[in-house]
Amino acid sequence: MNIKSYKKFCENIAYFNPFEKQTKIAVALSGGIDSMALTILTAKWLGEFGGNLVALTVNHNLQKTSAKDAKKVGDICAQIRIKHEILEWKHGEITSNVQSQAREARYKILTDYCKQNDILHLFVAHHLEDKVENFFIKLSRSSGIFGLIESKVMFLNNVRICRPLFNFTKKECQDVLESSNTPHIQDITNFQNKYFRNQIRFNLENFGDNFQERAAESISHLESTASLIQSEVVKSFCESVTIHKAGYAIIQDKFRNYKTEIQIHILAYLLTIISGESKPPRAIQIKQVIDDFVFQTNQTHTLNKCIIIPHLKSLVIFKEWCSIISGDLKLYNGLFWDNRFIFHTHYQNLLVSRFDENIYREVKNKINLEIANFVSKYKKRILFTLPVVKTLEKVIAIPTINYYDLSITKINCSFNPQHFSKVLHLEY
Repeated sequence: MNIKSYKKFCENIAYFNPFEKQTKIAVALSGGIDSMALTILTAKWLGEFGGNLVALTVNHNLQKTSAKDAKKVGDICAQIRIKHEILEWKHGEITSNVQSQAREARYKILTDYCKQNDILHLFVAHHLEDKVENFFIKLSRSSGIFGLIESKVMFLNNVRICRPLFNFTKKECQDVLESSNTPHIQDITNFQNKYFRNQIRFNLENFGDNFQERAAESISHLESTASLIQSEVVKSFCESVTIHKAGYAIIQDKFRNYKTEIQIHILAYLLTIISGESKPPRAIQIKQVIDDFVFQTNQTHTLNKCIIIPHLKSLVIFKEWCSIISGDLKLYNGLFWDNRFIFHTHYQNLLVSRFDENIYREVKNKINLEIANFVSKYKKRILFTLPVVKTLEKVIAIPTINYYDLSITKINCSFNPQHFSKVLHLEY
């Protein structure tokens, strides 16, 4: 093992502290140089810190050799005595945005495994050159400052995704494998010019050996600037926004006084939270909403699957009913409904569905007192965004407004979209 690289890795790990005793960690392992180096370093660190490691390889079923390559990775893990699992992405024919769809599917498969196996931490081998490549890819798409930079840690599907190799070069990853005599496999798609990421990489290589390290240093300066702006965004968010446990939000009048850049980031984040979507709307779309609010046009907007309504001197935001998941889902402990509400319950043989007119007629005379604290003018529309627990015969609970019939006691259902931050608070 390369001692210098391992010391650097341990210093990086300190950024992600604390970890629970006997922590469980999963590593996303493609079998390439970077992810194999991450696996080796993590295994050594866990051997000293204490904990359990599993390496996860996703077979994307995109190449003829996909299954064979995944098995090769498993064979390498067996040689170095690391637990390994192969997870499969099952899909039909994919003709466009292959890498983007594969990435989205991969993270869902990996985080689903982590949740099912009580693993909080997923390590991914995102290194310095990846950071530079992503910067130029996003720059080509006119991303703003927060879009251009990347966090070393993020939460997805309620799993913490960590990037401990954030300042490692490809050469350092290669040194880790050579010093530990660990083999790796080559991903042939990394050499195919048809993918935009590869085109960026090939062009960056033409700028000389030190260009990417210098670019990474400039990106670090940008990250420092973004951190200051982020602090102001969080402060302003907490001052001007109230998020209710029933999954709607109110933006208060003082929001009008903030700088446009701050307003855009607040509303982008808020629309992501309320909708349960993974991506915010474009800044130009958000700007129109802000302009109408600032100039008091009383214009209602639909954006990012949310309804945005001016009310007195505030904005009321809730999810658009037609965008809510339809159909009945079986209730189980840990059900994440509509990417917004999570259930914790011991009850079985029950169903969860969205509100509709039939349900409303059934329960409306029983719940008026329970929803008195809603924004009165829009309480019915907000009510229709909530999950309903029922049997085949009747509604038995609307947990977010504490409605239960006599056949059932409390069910824990909380508004917890995947991008929700602990910095923010819920209004009860």
